Amino acid sequence: NICLNEIKRSSHEPRPNLLILVGQRYGWIPLPYEIKKDEFKIIINSNKILDEDKNLINCWYEEDENSIENIYYLKNKHHLTREEWNEIEEQIRVSFQKVFDNPKDEDMYRKYNTSATEQEMYLGLDKFQKEVDNSHTFAYFRKIINYNNEDVTDYIDKDLTKLKKLWKKLRRNSNIPKENQNIQKNVQWNEIKQSNSVSYNELNLEKVPFYLKEFHDQILEKFTISIQKEINNSQEQ
Repeated sequence: NICLNEIKRSSHEPRPNLLILVGQRYGWIPLPYEIKKDEFKIIINSNKILDEDKNLINCWYEEDENSIENIYYLKNKHHLTREEWNEIEEQIRVSFQKVFDNPKDEDMYRKYNTSATEQEMYLGLDKFQKEVDNSHTFAYFRKIINYNNEDVTDYIDKDLTKLKKLWKKLRRNSNIPKENQNIQKNVQWNEIKQSNSVSYNELNLEKVPFYLKEFHDQILEKFTISIQKEINNSQEQ
């Protein structure tokens, strides 16, 4: 919720206000922190999930009796280890996705089936971007190659189905001007390993691999133009 609220807030701040960075991982699909009472009833009354799954959902979602909006909220999970919560979270997520499995119901499908990253992109691009000049929106895509049989699970999903759909959706989104879309298609795995070997304190443009230097230069050039444009606009008003 914090990230989504920041997206909403930044849409009314001086531009540029949206930089999208897309690699080869789709990202974490969170459980909703809040569920409206009507939605919750649909879940609990659904014949698509087992009673034991419904019991687990009831165990982890509690009705907020003080709320005028009639919502159920996700309980605090910090007493569990990461491994314990991951198992519970996955079981609940699968149940939700069985209930809300129709892509035509866009709002519900997005809420229960898309990653936190994609939800943030939707808010920044499609919901709030209508109110601002989209020339201040930028997207950078990175594709790593030549990793052979090395372990790249921190960088590349085994199943790229959802990620490919997201790439295509972003590339076609009219709220990201084509001139503001940059694709680094052939980033060598050796360059990634090289950048990982440099500590944060030692990081400088002389030591980073070429793809990061190129990324830096593109960001600096485009943002300098965008910021100057915003300054000029504010001075004219």
